Amino acid sequence: MKKMKLLSIGNNGEEVKKKTGWMIINSKINDMENFNKNVEILRTLSHHNWCTSNFYAAPYLAKGDLHIYCEKDKPKIIVRFVGDEIVEIQGEKNNHQIPNEYLNIIKSHIQDFNISQDMEIELAITEKNIKLKELSKKLGKPFSKATSEDFFYAFGLLEKRDDDGLLILKGYNNPYNDFEWEMIGTNENNLFKDVKEIKGDARFTGSSLSNLGMLRKIGGNAIFTKSKIVNLGQLEEIGNDIYLENSLLNESDFAHIKIGTRCSENMFCRIIKYFKNFFNKSCISLMKKGILH
Repeated sequence: MKKMKLLSIGNNGEEVKKKTGWMIINSKINDMENFNKNVEILRTLSHHNWCTSNFYAAPYLAKGDLHIYCEKDKPKIIVRFVGDEIVEIQGEKNNHQIPNEYLNIIKSHIQDFNISQDMEIELAITEKNIKLKELSKKLGKPFSKATSEDFFYAFGLLEKRDDDGLLILKGYNNPYNDFEWEMIGTNENNLFKDVKEIKGDARFTGSSLSNLGMLRKIGGNAIFTKSKIVNLGQLEEIGNDIYLENSLLNESDFAHIKIGTRCSENMFCRIIKYFKNFFNKSCISLMKKGILH
């Protein structure tokens, strides 16, 4: 358990003064001598909606520490431990929903602690809900009524729609680093079907796309790492590098495509890597034999 001190308890049983910040109440295991005193402190600090404000204070504190986040003298978040593991996080309403506005504060505070699988799931759901609200605000309309053009514009990816009605993008990537397009309830293949050109980098990492459809040109890097793409559609040109690690594609799939001179998976690069590895292995072998020092 990470050792921390309670921020707001005076000496000799002085009145508890709440303030903005985390208050850590030590469990019976970590502070047996002051257990009864700490139970009263927990009750005092707790929101009236929390069961720790009355009869559950003692049994919970007997099992693990409790961390309370107060804001301007008011308790907002409580984090409950059993031993060294976080098993519960509650907001003021005590409704098993982590308040969106305190998610970053909670994540920053608990990053060095063990956390149960259930709590990890709950935090992930809260984070997803926050991002969905952000996206909805950017779109200015329900997801069900948004077009591909609306989505790409909201995330700054849209360059323009050409005379043929096809989309030209500045770049392509997931809406957030750990949040794919499918997580907003849209089919990524449908989202992408009118895209004709990507002027910059196309980051397909973690993408649910299987077919690049009408896409003709990628101006920058084409990153297929860990993607589900199996069909390059009408793709004709990639301006810079391609990255195929852990993808479903291989070099032969790009035989008909014009690729920039800096292709990271082309023959020249592989030759350089081969000689570099050969040289390193040779040096190690000679060192083991005592020939090279």
